[in-house]
Amino acid sequence: MTIANLIRILTEALEGDRDQRESLPGLMKEADKAWRRADRRIERSRLGAQAAMGVLEKVRINALAVQMDEFLQEYEALKHVNLDDCRDYIALRPEPLDLKRLHTLVDMYDRIRDAGTVGYSARSESTMLFGPGLLTWYARTPDFHFGEDVLRAGTMDQLKAAAQDLQSFGDKVTEICSRLQSIRHAAEKAADVLYDLSDFLEDCTEDIRHLRKTRRADWTEYTLNEKLAVARGVQIAELMQDMADFHVLTEDAMVKESLVRATKHAREVIHQLGA
Repeated sequence: MTIANLIRILTEALEGDRDQRESLPGLMKEADKAWRRADRRIERSRLGAQAAMGVLEKVRINALAVQMDEFLQEYEALKHVNLDDCRDYIALRPEPLDLKRLHTLVDMYDRIRDAGTVGYSARSESTMLFGPGLLTWYARTPDFHFGEDVLRAGTMDQLKAAAQDLQSFGDKVTEICSRLQSIRHAAEKAADVLYDLSDFLEDCTEDIRHLRKTRRADWTEYTLNEKLAVARGVQIAELMQDMADFHVLTEDAMVKESLVRATKHAREVIHQLGA
């Protein structure tokens, strides 16, 4: 029996339906069944969110510990770089690429990779990648605050409270599952975007490597198209940096707005680039 049906029966009993009032003692068994269904639903949603965040972290580790590191090695080997030459063609930020922060991110994700601890998929809950512990804390199935004694011989006020408790239970379960689904969807979108950015950065890195081998490392000797190839790598690195925030969630188990904005912006740029 569903929560909605349980509430209906209680409401009709409160309105004076004798048959419904006599059936109330048997409702606790149905309420327990509803609780178990809700518990399984929440657990499925939690596992889906946790798996999606695990994929996102693995993608970020590879993108930042490996691909970003390779890009920085090639880019920093260039001499006399002047990105102002490319600003009429590529939407670069006015401030220079934050190389110090990028190296910090590379080092951080490299340590995570070497330690082999991806918090969202490990059985133990990492204190750095606190998503798994936070999800476990948030995804707790609420309890009922009434028992069979209330259904069997409760006062009108107690039965009204039981009906309200059932309504609150149903609302809370819906809220928890919706939140977990939004976390899963946000992580999946971010992972998809990072996959695309990684592909772009890999090609940009190869372009710079080829330039260094064939045209040396002097920016002033490059054609406009060659300079644009380098600048495109800078643009992609900036987008990846925006998506490198360590935590996907706030302490209230909400997807961080900064990740949502960075994902949306990066996707818009990718659509403009085509492929």
